[in-house]
Amino acid sequence: MTETTPTTARDELLDPDALPSFQIRNKKEIRHLLRSIADKRFMLTAHIDGGPLTFVTAVLDLTVDGESVILDTSRDEKIMERVERAEKLVCTGRLDGVRVQFSADSPEGFPHDGFEALRCDLPEMMLRLQRRETFRLPVPMSSPVGCKLLLQDEEGQPTPIQVRVLDLSAEGIGLLLEEGCTLEPGQVINSELTIPDLGAIQVGLRMRNLFKQDNRGGSTSLRAGFQLIEPAPRLVSAIQRYIFKVERERRMLETDR
Repeated sequence: MTETTPTTARDELLDPDALPSFQIRNKKEIRHLLRSIADKRFMLTAHIDGGPLTFVTAVLDLTVDGESVILDTSRDEKIMERVERAEKLVCTGRLDGVRVQFSADSPEGFPHDGFEALRCDLPEMMLRLQRRETFRLPVPMSSPVGCKLLLQDEEGQPTPIQVRVLDLSAEGIGLLLEEGCTLEPGQVINSELTIPDLGAIQVGLRMRNLFKQDNRGGSTSLRAGFQLIEPAPRLVSAIQRYIFKVERERRMLETDR
């Protein structure tokens, strides 16, 4: 049993529909990947019903018939009460640096090696991201990326809003929005990104998810995940260079400590 505490999700879940080339649907491959996760004692974050409430889990095994996956439970009774009522657990994490995500449907209590575990349906699909450009980099304050949302008021007049960039990849971006923002998941807006060594470039954004975040001092803000819509090749290249540069500088600082 994994020792956990309830937590609010900070890392957004990936949208499988936006990443068709990274979907695994072959049952044999899915079973092989799940067994690799189990063998390496790889820890996962399980999002209850795909929402913000999470707990730490692990793949323990597959059932003998290979049609179910066995997951570890949480020691938190309130978490487990929510799990018992859940339709699914969306599990995500990294295996040897590769992002994986899958939905484990119909979780139920199940005895495993003398302990209580969770049995879920074998995932019909898993996401496995291998390309470096899908790596989502937390944007450091020392090397910020600028983002201006090109919104319009009720009369159709442009009202650009400067927002803080929390994380960035060549496929998506995480933004910190002010409380009261009226944007909704699925909505498409225009934006202007300012990347070091590139300057300003416009790109369309599609909101994928939105989470409320409590700040110090009692205030709240909104954390939103956006998909970049058909980003220009030079923007993708600039993002990749930026990620490589920031990661290299981070490793150099760690080496000097």
